[in-house]
Amino acid sequence: MTEEWRTFPSPFDGYKISNYGRIISPTGRELKPYLQKSTGGRYTHVVCTLKIERKGTYKRKMAGVATEVYRYFGKSYQDGIHVYHKDGDITNNRIDNLTICRGYTEKATAEQEARIPEIFACVKHCMKTLGYTRYGRHGMDIDNVIGNAVFACWRHLSQYRTDLSFYAYCKRYTQQEFLTEYVKWKKYSKFASLDLVADEI
Repeated sequence: MTEEWRTFPSPFDGYKISNYGRIISPTGRELKPYLQKSTGGRYTHVVCTLKIERKGTYKRKMAGVATEVYRYFGKSYQDGIHVYHKDGDITNNRIDNLTICRGYTEKATAEQEARIPEIFACVKHCMKTLGYTRYGRHGMDIDNVIGNAVFACWRHLSQYRTDLSFYAYCKRYTQQEFLTEYVKWKKYSKFASLDLVADEI
């Protein structure tokens, strides 16, 4: 993949961002990104600070690198969407490692549109009752699990059998996505393991 560049809109139009996740200032200096913690104390975003001073006015912007890369180089971007890292590494912000979920990139059927709120409710309840939400304290991206589980349910609605519990259907995909995220987390985490993960599933 060849590195490409886009210019930020005014008033930060002196800054540029590439599809490799690099940002350069108006002077041509590459900005050094840093990790940002959530309220839970875990690192969840890689950000850069943009600063512009013109004609006595001062502007400052905290730019989430993944979001900005997907905004300028991704498909079907909409304000407010959550951008996910395919390999689980939040420092890898190349466009080919970023994706979005919840059907933003695919045309929804009438059933998919109608059941999105129900899917969200089921997945969040599964996360809570299975005890997965507590793993956020260890640094696992629980929002990523929820988003990908919702997307998995959304995509496979046509395979749902009406003689089964809809909650059980959502639970199955929630478990699958949690295990997928756990494998990614284990690869990049300083922790060796999480207790009772296999037993709970």
